[in-house]
Amino acid sequence: MKRVSAIISALLFTAVVLSACNSSNNIDADIITETEIFTSNTTQAPSSSTVQPLTVTELPDNIYTQQITEPEAGKINFIIDNSRNGYYTVNWKNINQQQSMEYIERLKELGYKEVSITSNETLISATLTKDNVILNIAYTDNTVGIVIKI
Repeated sequence: MKRVSAIISALLFTAVVLSACNSSNNIDADIITETEIFTSNTTQAPSSSTVQPLTVTELPDNIYTQQITEPEAGKINFIIDNSRNGYYTVNWKNINQQQSMEYIERLKELGYKEVSITSNETLISATLTKDNVILNIAYTDNTVGIVIKI
């Protein structure tokens, strides 16, 4: 059930990011909150999302994943390749909230600037940007997902 919950969360996260970012790079418009990402009663992603999660054991090497580094903790869980629309999602499991915050700090050390970050005792939602890359990061239930938009 937790796996299904994580997949649904990731798909909802992707759908929210896709609708929020649309096709523009204007990241100041429609900043995503953790409430929008995690509190939907929907059991499946909107029909505009036709991509499926793919379970992987290592991070694929592509233009999207070359924009990030892997977290020091956790294990890669799945990816969602929506590169035809300019997005790529990576999800790690077995990573706690503190490790997720450390991962965000590590990305900032690589030159990403913080646009927004919200957290409480169970959730993290962050948006980072560098050059033409936007990262939307979400943590909940010992999983962290990152949507990479180029």
